[in-house]
Amino acid sequence: MTAEVLDIEDAGGMMTANGNRRRSPGGVLFFLVKNDSTISDEKKRDIFCDELVKEGNKIDREVRKAKAEAANKRSKGKKKKKSKKKGKGKNKQGNKE
Repeated sequence: MTAEVLDIEDAGGMMTANGNRRRSPGGVLFFLVKNDSTISDEKKRDIFCDELVKEGNKIDREVRKAKAEAANKRSKGKKKKKSKKKGKGKNKQGNKE
C-alpha cells in the first residue's frame, strides 16, 4: 500500500474531498486504508477508533450548537414589549422631566 501512496505522490498527489488542498502522504495512506474493500470493517475500527470518537464528538458539538441557536431564536421571538410607565413626566424624585 505504501508503494501505491508513492505512486500517487509521484503523479501529483491526491486532493481532499472538497478540492481545497492536497492530502499529505499520510492522509493518502489513511484514505486508501478506509476505502480498501479487502480490509475488514473490524480492522478499520481498530485502526481508526480515535478518529471515529473525534467525529462523534464533533457531531455532538454541532447538535448542541444547533439546539442552542434554535433556543435563542425562540426566546427572541417571545420577548415582551416594554410597557409604558405610569405617571409620565415625573422622575423618581417627583420632579418634572
